[in-house]
Amino acid sequence: MKITFPKFVSSDDELNITYNYRCELYQRHVKKIPSGYVITEFLPDVPWAGIYNTISCAASHHFREGRWMRDPAPLTDYARFWCSEGNPRLYSFPIADSILALSKVTGDFSIGVALYPKLKEIHNAWDDHMVDCGMYTQLCDRDGMELSISGDGIRPTINSYMYADKMALSLLAEYAGDHNSAERFRSEAKKLRNDINERLWNNNIGMFGVISEEGQMRNVREQIGYIPWMYGIPNEGKDSSFRYLLDESCFLAPYGLRTADATHPEYRKHFDHECLWNGPVWPFATAQTLTALITYLQTQK
Repeated sequence: MKITFPKFVSSDDELNITYNYRCELYQRHVKKIPSGYVITEFLPDVPWAGIYNTISCAASHHFREGRWMRDPAPLTDYARFWCSEGNPRLYSFPIADSILALSKVTGDFSIGVALYPKLKEIHNAWDDHMVDCGMYTQLCDRDGMELSISGDGIRPTINSYMYADKMALSLLAEYAGDHNSAERFRSEAKKLRNDINERLWNNNIGMFGVISEEGQMRNVREQIGYIPWMYGIPNEGKDSSFRYLLDESCFLAPYGLRTADATHPEYRKHFDHECLWNGPVWPFATAQTLTALITYLQTQK
Protein backbone atom coordinates (compact mmCIF):
# COMPACT_ATOMS: atom_id res chain seq x y z
CA MET A 1 0.00 0.00 0.00
CA LYS A 2 1.32 3.41 -0.96
CA ILE A 3 0.91 5.80 1.96
CA THR A 4 0.96 9.59 1.78
CA PHE A 5 2.02 12.02 4.47
CA PRO A 6 1.35 15.76 4.29
CA LYS A 7 3.91 17.68 2.26
CA PHE A 8 6.39 19.53 4.44
CA VAL A 9 8.75 22.25 3.25
CA SER A 10 10.84 24.56 5.40
CA SER A 11 13.83 26.87 5.01
CA ASP A 12 16.00 24.23 6.73
CA ASP A 13 17.26 21.72 4.14
CA GLU A 14 18.39 19.26 6.81
CA LEU A 15 14.93 19.28 8.38
CA ASN A 16 13.32 18.70 4.97
CA ILE A 17 15.62 15.74 4.28
CA THR A 18 14.90 14.27 7.72
CA TYR A 19 11.13 14.59 7.28
CA ASN A 20 11.17 12.95 3.85
CA TYR A 21 13.42 10.17 5.18
CA ARG A 22 10.98 9.49 8.02
CA CYS A 23 8.07 9.28 5.56
CA GLU A 24 10.00 6.86 3.36
CA LEU A 25 11.04 4.75 6.32
CA TYR A 26 7.50 4.55 7.68
CA GLN A 27 6.32 3.32 4.29
CA ARG A 28 8.77 0.40 4.48
CA HIS A 29 7.26 -0.74 7.76
CA VAL A 30 3.63 -0.87 6.57
CA LYS A 31 3.05 -4.60 6.16
CA LYS A 32 0.09 -6.36 4.54
CA ILE A 33 -1.39 -9.26 6.51
CA PRO A 34 -4.55 -11.32 5.85
CA SER A 35 -6.72 -9.06 8.05
CA GLY A 36 -5.36 -5.74 6.77
CA TYR A 37 -2.18 -3.88 7.69
CA VAL A 38 0.25 -3.65 10.59
CA ILE A 39 3.32 -1.53 11.30
CA THR A 40 6.56 -3.36 12.11
CA GLU A 41 9.37 -2.13 14.35
CA PHE A 42 12.17 -4.02 12.56
CA LEU A 43 12.45 -4.76 8.85
CA PRO A 44 14.13 -8.17 9.32
CA ASP A 45 12.31 -10.75 11.40
CA VAL A 46 13.49 -10.76 15.01
CA PRO A 47 12.97 -13.66 17.46
CA TRP A 48 11.46 -11.51 20.23
CA ALA A 49 8.64 -10.26 18.01
CA GLY A 50 5.12 -11.60 17.89
CA ILE A 51 2.99 -12.64 14.93
CA TYR A 52 3.84 -10.87 11.64
CA ASN A 53 7.02 -9.50 13.27
CA THR A 54 4.95 -7.05 15.32
CA ILE A 55 6.11 -5.69 18.68
CA SER A 56 3.93 -3.67 21.03
CA CYS A 57 6.95 -1.87 22.52
CA ALA A 58 7.10 0.86 19.86
CA ALA A 59 3.46 0.71 18.77
CA SER A 60 2.60 4.00 20.46
CA HIS A 61 5.28 5.68 18.31
CA HIS A 62 3.71 4.11 15.22
CA PHE A 63 0.31 5.58 16.06
CA ARG A 64 1.62 9.03 17.00
CA GLU A 65 3.77 9.33 13.88
CA GLY A 66 1.43 7.59 11.46
CA ARG A 67 -1.72 9.46 12.50
CA TRP A 68 -0.77 12.21 10.00
CA MET A 69 -1.16 9.87 7.01
CA ARG A 70 -3.83 11.07 4.61
CA ASP A 71 -5.45 7.63 4.66
CA PRO A 72 -5.85 6.33 8.24
CA ALA A 73 -6.85 2.82 7.07
CA PRO A 74 -3.48 1.16 7.91
CA LEU A 75 -3.66 2.43 11.49
CA THR A 76 -7.31 1.52 11.99
CA ASP A 77 -6.36 -1.98 10.83
CA TYR A 78 -3.40 -1.84 13.21
CA ALA A 79 -5.70 -0.86 16.09
CA ARG A 80 -7.98 -3.82 15.37
CA PHE A 81 -4.96 -6.10 15.15
CA TRP A 82 -3.79 -5.26 18.68
CA CYS A 83 -7.27 -5.95 19.99
CA SER A 84 -7.55 -9.33 18.26
CA GLU A 85 -4.42 -11.12 17.00
CA GLY A 86 -1.60 -9.18 18.66
CA ASN A 87 -0.14 -9.28 22.15
CA PRO A 88 -0.48 -5.68 23.44
CA ARG A 89 0.85 -6.57 26.90
CA LEU A 90 4.12 -8.18 25.88
CA TYR A 91 5.67 -4.74 26.48
CA SER A 92 4.35 -1.60 28.13
CA PHE A 93 2.00 0.03 25.61
CA PRO A 94 -0.60 2.81 26.14
CA ILE A 95 -2.93 1.33 23.57
CA ALA A 96 -6.10 3.30 24.35
CA ASP A 97 -4.24 6.62 24.37
CA SER A 98 -2.53 5.71 21.09
CA ILE A 99 -5.82 4.94 19.33
CA LEU A 100 -7.37 8.10 20.77
CA ALA A 101 -4.41 10.13 19.43
CA LEU A 102 -5.29 8.84 15.95
CA SER A 103 -8.94 9.76 16.39
CA LYS A 104 -8.09 13.28 17.51
CA VAL A 105 -6.38 13.85 14.16
CA THR A 106 -8.98 12.19 11.94
CA GLY A 107 -11.98 13.42 13.93
CA ASP A 108 -13.46 9.91 13.73
CA PHE A 109 -13.84 8.26 17.14
CA SER A 110 -15.75 5.22 15.86
CA ILE A 111 -12.73 2.89 15.90
CA GLY A 112 -12.05 3.64 19.58
CA VAL A 113 -15.71 3.20 20.49
CA ALA A 114 -15.93 -0.08 18.56
CA LEU A 115 -12.82 -1.39 20.31
CA TYR A 116 -13.71 0.07 23.72
CA PRO A 117 -14.83 -3.25 25.33
CA LYS A 118 -11.53 -4.90 24.36
CA LEU A 119 -9.47 -1.85 25.33
CA LYS A 120 -11.14 -1.88 28.72
CA GLU A 121 -10.34 -5.59 29.10
CA ILE A 122 -6.69 -5.06 28.14
CA HIS A 123 -6.33 -2.18 30.58
CA ASN A 124 -7.91 -4.05 33.48
CA ALA A 125 -5.55 -6.97 32.86
CA TRP A 126 -2.65 -4.71 33.87
CA ASP A 127 -3.89 -5.00 37.44
CA ASP A 128 -1.55 -7.99 37.64
CA HIS A 129 1.29 -5.42 37.65
CA MET A 130 -0.24 -3.35 40.44
CA VAL A 131 1.35 -3.22 43.89
CA ASP A 132 -0.25 -2.44 47.24
CA CYS A 133 0.00 1.35 46.89
CA GLY A 134 -2.07 1.23 43.71
CA MET A 135 0.79 1.99 41.33
CA TYR A 136 2.21 -0.25 38.62
CA THR A 137 5.52 -2.08 38.54
CA GLN A 138 7.41 -3.17 35.46
CA LEU A 139 10.71 -4.76 34.41
CA CYS A 140 12.92 -2.32 32.54
CA ASP A 141 13.24 -4.98 29.83
CA ARG A 142 9.44 -5.04 29.38
CA ASP A 143 9.56 -1.27 28.92
CA GLY A 144 11.92 -1.99 26.03
CA MET A 145 14.65 -0.32 28.12
CA GLU A 146 16.96 -3.17 28.94
CA LEU A 147 19.54 -2.84 31.69
CA SER A 148 18.57 0.70 32.70
CA ILE A 149 20.53 2.03 35.66
CA SER A 150 17.26 2.51 37.57
CA GLY A 151 16.27 -1.12 37.00
CA ASP A 152 12.92 -2.76 37.67
CA GLY A 153 10.21 -1.41 39.94
CA ILE A 154 7.61 1.34 40.04
CA ARG A 155 8.67 3.25 36.95
CA PRO A 156 7.51 6.57 35.43
CA THR A 157 7.02 4.70 32.16
CA ILE A 158 4.21 2.25 32.81
CA ASN A 159 2.55 4.50 35.39
CA SER A 160 2.40 7.37 32.91
CA TYR A 161 1.07 5.01 30.23
CA MET A 162 -1.62 3.68 32.57
CA TYR A 163 -2.64 7.22 33.50
CA ALA A 164 -2.90 8.11 29.80
CA ASP A 165 -4.98 5.01 29.09
CA LYS A 166 -7.32 5.71 32.00
CA MET A 167 -7.93 9.21 30.66
CA ALA A 168 -8.45 7.89 27.13
CA LEU A 169 -10.81 5.17 28.35
CA SER A 170 -12.84 7.68 30.35
CA LEU A 171 -13.54 9.58 27.11
CA LEU A 172 -14.23 6.46 25.04
CA ALA A 173 -16.52 5.16 27.79
CA GLU A 174 -18.58 8.35 27.56
CA TYR A 175 -18.88 7.95 23.80
CA ALA A 176 -19.88 4.31 24.33
CA GLY A 177 -22.51 5.24 26.93
CA ASP A 178 -20.68 3.48 29.76
CA HIS A 179 -20.89 6.44 32.13
CA ASN A 180 -20.15 4.51 35.32
CA SER A 181 -16.88 3.23 33.91
CA ALA A 182 -16.05 6.70 32.60
CA GLU A 183 -16.27 8.10 36.12
CA ARG A 184 -14.27 5.20 37.54
CA PHE A 185 -11.46 5.69 35.01
CA ARG A 186 -11.34 9.44 35.73
CA SER A 187 -11.15 8.79 39.46
CA GLU A 188 -8.39 6.20 39.02
CA ALA A 189 -6.48 8.55 36.73
CA LYS A 190 -6.66 11.37 39.27
CA LYS A 191 -5.28 9.14 42.01
CA LEU A 192 -2.51 7.77 39.81
CA ARG A 193 -1.50 11.26 38.73
CA ASN A 194 -1.25 12.32 42.37
CA ASP A 195 0.80 9.23 43.19
CA ILE A 196 3.22 9.87 40.31
CA ASN A 197 3.75 13.43 41.52
CA GLU A 198 4.08 12.50 45.17
CA ARG A 199 5.85 9.14 45.06
CA LEU A 200 7.97 9.20 41.92
CA TRP A 201 9.32 12.75 42.18
CA ASN A 202 12.88 12.53 43.49
CA ASN A 203 13.99 15.77 45.14
CA ASN A 204 17.58 14.51 45.33
CA ILE A 205 17.96 14.55 41.57
CA GLY A 206 15.20 17.01 40.63
CA MET A 207 13.43 14.54 38.33
CA PHE A 208 10.92 11.76 38.28
CA GLY A 209 12.60 8.48 39.14
CA VAL A 210 12.12 4.79 39.86
CA ILE A 211 11.24 3.09 43.13
CA SER A 212 13.09 -0.22 43.13
CA GLU A 213 11.48 -3.57 43.90
CA GLU A 214 13.02 -3.22 47.37
CA GLY A 215 11.17 0.07 47.88
CA GLN A 216 14.18 2.37 47.47
CA MET A 217 14.19 5.46 45.26
CA ARG A 218 16.98 5.14 42.71
CA ASN A 219 19.08 8.31 42.52
CA VAL A 220 19.79 8.50 38.80
CA ARG A 221 18.62 10.95 36.18
CA GLU A 222 17.28 9.15 33.11
CA GLN A 223 15.27 10.27 30.12
CA ILE A 224 12.32 8.24 31.39
CA GLY A 225 11.95 10.99 33.99
CA TYR A 226 10.46 13.20 31.27
CA ILE A 227 7.75 10.75 30.17
CA PRO A 228 5.12 12.11 32.62
CA TRP A 229 5.19 15.40 30.67
CA MET A 230 4.01 13.57 27.53
CA TYR A 231 0.63 13.25 29.22
CA GLY A 232 0.46 16.49 31.24
CA ILE A 233 0.97 14.71 34.55
CA PRO A 234 3.49 16.89 36.46
CA ASN A 235 2.37 19.52 38.91
CA GLU A 236 3.80 23.03 38.74
CA GLY A 237 7.32 23.58 39.99
CA LYS A 238 8.90 20.48 38.48
CA ASP A 239 9.91 21.89 35.10
CA SER A 240 13.40 22.80 36.27
CA SER A 241 14.39 19.25 35.31
CA PHE A 242 14.43 20.31 31.66
CA ARG A 243 17.67 22.17 32.26
CA TYR A 244 19.53 18.84 32.25
CA LEU A 245 18.72 18.32 28.57
CA LEU A 246 21.26 20.97 27.55
CA ASP A 247 23.82 19.97 30.18
CA GLU A 248 26.79 18.34 28.46
CA SER A 249 27.73 16.58 31.68
CA CYS A 250 24.28 15.00 31.90
CA PHE A 251 22.08 14.27 28.84
CA LEU A 252 23.46 16.39 26.02
CA ALA A 253 25.89 14.36 23.89
CA PRO A 254 27.70 15.35 20.67
CA TYR A 255 25.12 13.47 18.58
CA GLY A 256 21.89 13.42 20.54
CA LEU A 257 20.57 12.90 24.05
CA ARG A 258 21.98 10.25 26.35
CA THR A 259 19.50 7.94 28.02
CA ALA A 260 21.18 8.42 31.40
CA ASP A 261 23.24 10.99 33.29
CA ALA A 262 26.87 10.79 32.17
CA THR A 263 28.08 11.58 35.69
CA HIS A 264 26.46 8.52 37.26
CA PRO A 265 28.95 5.80 38.30
CA GLU A 266 26.98 3.15 36.36
CA TYR A 267 26.86 5.22 33.17
CA ARG A 268 27.58 2.89 30.24
CA LYS A 269 28.45 0.03 32.54
CA HIS A 270 29.42 -2.94 30.39
CA PHE A 271 26.89 -5.71 29.79
CA ASP A 272 27.02 -8.37 27.10
CA HIS A 273 23.84 -7.14 25.44
CA GLU A 274 23.12 -5.32 22.18
CA CYS A 275 20.60 -2.90 23.70
CA LEU A 276 21.68 -0.83 26.68
CA TRP A 277 19.66 2.02 28.18
CA ASN A 278 22.32 3.07 30.67
CA GLY A 279 23.71 5.92 28.58
CA PRO A 280 23.74 5.36 24.80
CA VAL A 281 21.52 7.51 22.60
CA TRP A 282 18.28 5.81 21.53
CA PRO A 283 15.81 7.45 19.08
CA PHE A 284 12.97 5.76 21.02
CA ALA A 285 13.89 7.75 24.13
CA THR A 286 14.66 10.92 22.19
CA ALA A 287 11.19 10.83 20.60
CA GLN A 288 9.55 10.48 24.01
CA THR A 289 11.61 13.29 25.51
CA LEU A 290 10.97 15.69 22.63
CA THR A 291 7.24 14.87 22.76
CA ALA A 292 7.29 15.60 26.48
CA LEU A 293 9.07 18.92 25.89
CA ILE A 294 6.68 19.92 23.11
CA THR A 295 3.67 19.07 25.29
CA TYR A 296 5.12 21.11 28.14
CA LEU A 297 5.82 24.14 25.91
CA GLN A 298 2.34 23.98 24.40
CA THR A 299 0.54 23.75 27.73
CA GLN A 300 2.63 25.77 30.20
CA LYS A 301 0.84 28.75 31.67
